[in-house]
Amino acid sequence: MRKLFTLLAANMLIVSGLFAQESGEATFAEQAGKVSVNSQVTRVSPSGKYIAGQEDSESGIMLLWDTENNDYRTVDFKGAGQIWYVTDNGTLLGQANKRPVIFRTDDEEPVYIDTTGQAFGCNADETILVGIADYGDGMYVTPKVWRPDGETFTVEVLDYPADDQNFENGAFAKGISGDGKLIWGTYAAYSYSMVVWRADEAGDYVLDDVTKRLMAQDAAITGIEPEYMSPNGKYITGICYKGFDGYVFRYDTEADKFELIATPANENPSARGWGVADDGTIVSTNEPQMMTRVPYIVRSGSDVMVPFAEWLSYSDVDIEDNISNSMSVTLSGISRDGKTIGGYYLGASGYVSFFYHIPDLQLGIGQVTDDIERDDNFCYLSDRQLYIPEGCDALCIYTMAGLPVYTATDNTATVHNLSRLANGIYVVKAEKGGKSLVTKIAL
Repeated sequence: MRKLFTLLAANMLIVSGLFAQESGEATFAEQAGKVSVNSQVTRVSPSGKYIAGQEDSESGIMLLWDTENNDYRTVDFKGAGQIWYVTDNGTLLGQANKRPVIFRTDDEEPVYIDTTGQAFGCNADETILVGIADYGDGMYVTPKVWRPDGETFTVEVLDYPADDQNFENGAFAKGISGDGKLIWGTYAAYSYSMVVWRADEAGDYVLDDVTKRLMAQDAAITGIEPEYMSPNGKYITGICYKGFDGYVFRYDTEADKFELIATPANENPSARGWGVADDGTIVSTNEPQMMTRVPYIVRSGSDVMVPFAEWLSYSDVDIEDNISNSMSVTLSGISRDGKTIGGYYLGASGYVSFFYHIPDLQLGIGQVTDDIERDDNFCYLSDRQLYIPEGCDALCIYTMAGLPVYTATDNTATVHNLSRLANGIYVVKAEKGGKSLVTKIAL
């Protein structure tokens, strides 16, 4: 079963053929398993062109979906395996037969990178691969960096402290930024402790024990399990444990800022971030009870989990009935621009993969005020300075959660310094000639 829809102003039209790219149109597609009863998209490439996952990990049947052409195909890993990353070229990284593998679109079968372990990610040009090596019993792992060298790979072992208490199970290198300057992962395989390795001027990766600092600041934190990093390397998300409760987190690697996201009201706190865009938008789920997954979006600059259906409605897109009626929906990945989201839901016969692509993405400006006029031309941003050439009568800037962060003290000014605001998406609202004008800016 495969469906491809374009969604225009919340009206669904059945179409076939190419991916809808025209402004104002959104695309939804879903796909049940071709070989297995299940189809589970687990990764979205940085641009959103490809999404990938598995149909049957035990037999090694993976999936690769070209979203631009709605071309869904299965890939045989020739043995039990898993996909952990997909590039904008459609290259897959993962594990097959307990060995790290890379599978390029023109390969007939996966290429083994090392003798044991898993490959978790690579930089944008696929010249630096990261993952782990498994020694012996599968309980002790070593973080590794591989670089293609002809038909083989050179190997570098990342440094980690010889601390019997914190590093008794080794460490994981679970991903790398597009520019190759930041690697993220965990140490102590079963204590969920986030670490990063930052490239110094000489290109050597230096360990930064992030969790140690955070736990020193908040004694209630019992573990931090990272799940994904934005392609630009700025944000990491996952789950932060406080006792038996779990919360989505957003870690800003540049500002060294750690944020916990509030769990939706009246739901048990068991939430996880699965993917994060370059602006900090997070796709997440909460699991209020066993076997139930509820999808949410955490918007850039916000610490609030917004229901997925509500988030879609900002762009005049209705959520599909199959998704809204499912008791288990996982949003497993998001493109760097936030416009493509992949995931899977539990259907009547098994898991079904899906994706949404929203070219004219809206981020909830109407949450600030209903009495507004959209105008993207009354101001512009340059070097963190907001310019309003014709001036205005009043000016206020809000986060995407609707919180005011800047109010003009001089309404005659045509230039406003926004250097103190954190990076993110903001709503600019101005009063001019009796009208309320609103637009979005990205810092």
